[in-house]
Amino acid sequence: MDEVLSAMRSPTTADQKLIRDAYDFAEIAHGTELRKSGEPYIIHPRAIALSLAKLGMDTDTIVAGILHDTVEDTPVTPEEIEEKFGKDVRFLVEGVTKLSKLKFRGLDRHVESLRRLLVATAADVRVIIIKLADRLHNMETIEFVAPEKRHRIAEETMEVYVPIEERLGMRSMRTELEDLAFKALDPAHYADTEHKLKERRSEMEEALE
Repeated sequence: MDEVLSAMRSPTTADQKLIRDAYDFAEIAHGTELRKSGEPYIIHPRAIALSLAKLGMDTDTIVAGILHDTVEDTPVTPEEIEEKFGKDVRFLVEGVTKLSKLKFRGLDRHVESLRRLLVATAADVRVIIIKLADRLHNMETIEFVAPEKRHRIAEETMEVYVPIEERLGMRSMRTELEDLAFKALDPAHYADTEHKLKERRSEMEEALE
């Protein structure tokens, strides 16, 4: 958790302890569970915590990011989360769990899905920010997902999550997600675009010299 704590804005000693405790708790809860990449599952909550820390999110949000899958994927209960980490963390974890149950069903359901996502997060925008950090790491490792599922996830990302980030003004994360979705949906055009951008960058560097 050192990298996560370093990315935070002046965490107190209590903040640091809470985050380390959450990480240890999640690591034990997920046990020997693996990602599709073959890596220990705890890699995923850690990546989310780092993204949230870089965004300047508060300690409860980072803790909830670490614990976001424990209620859905492990025997851990919401009551345990509340007992160890407080009501606010429990509220955020349960909010993310509810969002995870929303499934994208194609472009015709885009507006409805988007509306449901926004309504679900109206009580606390931190829930959607955790979910966006979750989606970012999932997209970064999407090559390990089956091709047919990969396309659905990428389409959902482009049609539902990217517009939400645009509305929230999260330009940096939105750009990352958009690029990752583009690469998954249209690899040939992505590679062509990447090549052209590299050529242009080279020309610009020569001009600057």
